[in-house]
Amino acid sequence: MPRSGCGREPGPAPMGKEGFMKQKIVGLVLAVLLVVAGMTLQIEGLSHEGTIALFTMLAGVSLWICGSLPFAITGLLLMLILILTGAGTASGVIAGFMSDSMIFLIFCFTFGTILNKTAFAPRIAAGVLKFSKGNSKRIVLAYLMGTCTVSMFMHNMAAIAIFMPIGITVLEALECEKIKSNLGKCMMFGVAIAAMTGGCGTPMGNPVNALCLSLLNQTTGTTVPFAAWCVVGMPLSWLITYGIYFSLTRIYRPEQLSEERFAAVMERYSVLEPIGRRDWLALGTLVVCIGLLVAGSWIPVFSLLNVALLGLVWMVFPGVNLITWDEIVKSVNWENFIMFGSVSSVVAVMISSGATEWLASSLTGLVSGMPVVAALMMLILIGEILQWFTPFAPALAPMLVPTYAGLALLMGFSPGVACMICAFVLGAAYILPISLPVVFTMGSGYFQPRHAPLAGILPTAVMVVAGALWLPVGLGLFGV
Repeated sequence: MPRSGCGREPGPAPMGKEGFMKQKIVGLVLAVLLVVAGMTLQIEGLSHEGTIALFTMLAGVSLWICGSLPFAITGLLLMLILILTGAGTASGVIAGFMSDSMIFLIFCFTFGTILNKTAFAPRIAAGVLKFSKGNSKRIVLAYLMGTCTVSMFMHNMAAIAIFMPIGITVLEALECEKIKSNLGKCMMFGVAIAAMTGGCGTPMGNPVNALCLSLLNQTTGTTVPFAAWCVVGMPLSWLITYGIYFSLTRIYRPEQLSEERFAAVMERYSVLEPIGRRDWLALGTLVVCIGLLVAGSWIPVFSLLNVALLGLVWMVFPGVNLITWDEIVKSVNWENFIMFGSVSSVVAVMISSGATEWLASSLTGLVSGMPVVAALMMLILIGEILQWFTPFAPALAPMLVPTYAGLALLMGFSPGVACMICAFVLGAAYILPISLPVVFTMGSGYFQPRHAPLAGILPTAVMVVAGALWLPVGLGLFGV
């Protein structure tokens, strides 16, 4: 039996050329129909520009998932559609492309490259492999739970910058082939959504959590105490992460590792290079950057943009020389960079045209008259759906938090529950591959957009059900 990926058992039968071509054609036809619909439909309460932007985003999703065009070209096509249809001006679309997150994305690619060169990465990789005892599912479980837990105390992208190079080290040591390896899919897609989930577990895990708390206080005069958030949020994050692990390892069954291969890999890690000055300097830089990002939740000067710029300058500074400019250029996955920038452009037009606000108000109107638990499930699901169209939490939070908090007061449940619901749905979206963490880890080459939707359904379901049942009970224990 032929081998596939990095183990003995073959993965799912690969799609033939004819199948790929049919899939590409379906994506193209669907995209054309969606763009035409956006140009011709008149939706009550939604501007013509907003309708075009909304349907352009849907067209992009169809092209990305079906792989109809290269990812970057699809992104550039979306920007062109916005300009040609008059939904946005050329200057406005370009301005939307180059957001703060784009600079931070370059910083994350760069730091991942630096960390992968240090003596720490192989040591952590060896620890993960030793824990697994040759069981590929245990590798995935340890990797995702570790990412989730670390992400509770630092920015999601900082956690990914630590764990993604480690995962790549493990996959390369096991000689896993990109795209073909199911273990690679589980680890690289999993690390993105596990980091997003962990970031929701504590108030300091994601700057959006602090924004949600601020908006809650402005709207209702109440808050969620730090300890209450941690006690309630951390178990929910771990539960959802287990759902991520379960979903990935059932849909993309990781290859079983042969005893010979595993023994050979462990032998390679039996003698490791000593930790040198450059390694400690890289680690110190990471720790300082993480500290500044955490402080940025309360001190505006330490924003994502400022920390990214400071970090990039420091890493190439004379005497530091952690990386060269040529290495920075090579470290950035420019296809995914353009893909994410184009999504930023479409979202900017959606916000300016009122499409995002229309979506929020239309969808939240569905919960009126429902029992509280059912309403909470619907609110979580609505938030997830909004993330599909606007995967930028700071843009959605000012609309979603006051709306959900107001509904809480009207329906008789705690505004604190509404706040944490917003934090979880704004911090973690699993089904569509257009959020920054997923786009970043996609640059590893081990998975593509078409691999994301199916594996994201179960974690979304766990969040919807567990969040609606646990958050009111957990916060109620603290009188919130």
